[in-house]
Amino acid sequence: MNKKLIIAEKPEVARAIGVALLNTSSKASLPIVSDAYVITSAAGHILRLSEPEEVSSKWSKPWKLEELPIYIEAWPKVPITGKEKYLDIIEKWLPKVDSVIHAGDIDDAGQLIVDEILEYFRYQGKVERVLINNNLAKNIIKAFDDLRDNKDFEHKGKMALARSVADFAFGATWSRHATLMLDRGVSIGRVQTPTLGLVVTRDYEIANHIKENYYELLAFAQNTNFSELPLKLKPHKALLGDSKHVLDREVLETVASSVESTTVTLNTKVTISKKNPPLPYHFDALCIEMSKKYGFSSKETLAITQSLKDNYNAITYNRSNSSYLSSEHYKLAEQTLTKALTNTGLNLTLDFSLKSKAFDDASLEGDGHHGIIPEDISLDFSKLSNEEKQVYVAITKRYAIQFLLPAEYEKSKTFFETEHGTFSYEVKRLISPGYLEIEGDVSDDSDKLWLEEGTQEVAITKCEIEEKESQPKKHYSEATLLADMTSIAKYVKDDRLREALLAKDSESKNEKGSIGTVATRATIIDTLLERGYIERKGKQIRSTELGQTFFNALPDPIKSADLTALWYLMQLKIAEGAGNINMIQKSVVDTFEAIKDTAYKGKTLEETVGICPLCKSAVIDKKVLWECVSNKYKKDTEDNKQIYTRISGCGFKMFKKAFGKALTVRNLEELLEKGVTSRKVAGLKKSKDKGTFSAKLKLDKVSGRISAHF
Repeated sequence: MNKKLIIAEKPEVARAIGVALLNTSSKASLPIVSDAYVITSAAGHILRLSEPEEVSSKWSKPWKLEELPIYIEAWPKVPITGKEKYLDIIEKWLPKVDSVIHAGDIDDAGQLIVDEILEYFRYQGKVERVLINNNLAKNIIKAFDDLRDNKDFEHKGKMALARSVADFAFGATWSRHATLMLDRGVSIGRVQTPTLGLVVTRDYEIANHIKENYYELLAFAQNTNFSELPLKLKPHKALLGDSKHVLDREVLETVASSVESTTVTLNTKVTISKKNPPLPYHFDALCIEMSKKYGFSSKETLAITQSLKDNYNAITYNRSNSSYLSSEHYKLAEQTLTKALTNTGLNLTLDFSLKSKAFDDASLEGDGHHGIIPEDISLDFSKLSNEEKQVYVAITKRYAIQFLLPAEYEKSKTFFETEHGTFSYEVKRLISPGYLEIEGDVSDDSDKLWLEEGTQEVAITKCEIEEKESQPKKHYSEATLLADMTSIAKYVKDDRLREALLAKDSESKNEKGSIGTVATRATIIDTLLERGYIERKGKQIRSTELGQTFFNALPDPIKSADLTALWYLMQLKIAEGAGNINMIQKSVVDTFEAIKDTAYKGKTLEETVGICPLCKSAVIDKKVLWECVSNKYKKDTEDNKQIYTRISGCGFKMFKKAFGKALTVRNLEELLEKGVTSRKVAGLKKSKDKGTFSAKLKLDKVSGRISAHF
């Protein structure tokens, strides 16, 4: 009998294949060996691209501008430290089997992970592809009954490789270039940089928000059933113009005069609506919820779920991008949830005859991922940390509510129409809380007057115009920043590129024109925090002055989400055979060559504190002095000492102290603008003794020297 080597992307998938094909334990050690199969796995990527300096010493430190950009035609890969054991097993068995079955995840990254291993070992034998949608035994067996030729899927791996190589070249090239040009260590990345841009742009919008007054109109109705029923006007577009609100009070005064002291017929419609339970968590949704509820960062949620999965086998795959479950999950749900609820001590009465929208085979993501739910195991809950308990309970509750009824509401809408728009009054009350008894908000409008369906005549006794003020957007929280990373296409102005971003996520139900992946978004935010480009203020995420200065200094072609869209279009050409694997990397080189000489000209990451009195360039903070940004220096070594010689610039600089007194920024501003301080500065030290004196200060703009001005 021919023996086949099955290489899964992750150990848990390999063990699930063992359970399905060989009836082995779900905790079996790898490799699993039988007469027909050897089943083993990678652990995500177990190979990495070599660092540029590992490829050539010319890219070693100290970095040199003349050695940029970085372009490597056949970028070599090396084992990731700590994951060598997975390669050792595969290397041992490849010569001993007749063929290989590629069991990576169905997405392009999953295709690449196994393809690159086979390429690393220069394997030339037969390779079949199995497409496993989830880890349930029935579905795995069905997938193995329909093996395909791996050559039909290699294009997906090439797409992923092209992006991976280009990402590395992009980050290494532009980070080194900016570090050398700005004389400060910086980090640039295809996903990292536009994420920073989201925060910087939001902060600028808030800081520059111009308050705008707008107006709303209320008409008050009266009859024998009520004395003052407020109905708000929803204006027709003709009254709004290009705004969302009415900005001219006189417009509403005209409407009010046409309605006031009239008799109208009110129509009331009563409708019933249902609110279904939210679907099980995918990773980003879980991060958002844990951030809101407990203040966990995405990195913390990732670590907690990784522990729950790896250390306790308590939950399913944690980095899933899907919220849906299979019909097989539905069959096992009662058994699974009975154990999970016992683990947590939650006492919930569930109806397992219900089948929520979560159970939909057709909606499962193509990469085989499904919603994050508890595993079918008994668990010693006391061994979990407090944070692990909180996340496990949240995942369990979100799964449990799939077996509770929807919340049911009754809505009464009362209205009358005019030529200017619709006046309406709405009330919503909860009829049946359903799943909201377990998780959610049960508040309604039960304190407001309820009107039954029908018509009635009323008198409009008066009108009131309310003046309101437009509010700025809110600063990002980690939750809202994650949400915008999954839908950044809405900020892309170019129609073609926006559509490309949306097309990239066309098979995903949870991402709409995204940057990054479920596996990387949490890391991206954490990197920006570590670099000092953004900071936490309570639950808010804000850009720092460094982050703002850095983002503004970046050349436009490399700092927006447009780049992800452009790369995706090139990936499609690679998949179609119309482009080679280095097509995107070559585009990085072309962009660099086009703008390398103009990028960062006149830019600095130093804090700007004023305008140079000699050349009108920026004056920047240089620790012990203030200096014109135009000044450039050549560094030499003489007698083991570093000598700096100015080679360009106007030469303006001034020390931060005068007569032993540290100058304030206000002092600096006045000296730069007027040449003299408006008031005397106290505490100035005399040269010959320890006494002090007070005087105005005067600046010599040419020498930068400061004198006392009496």
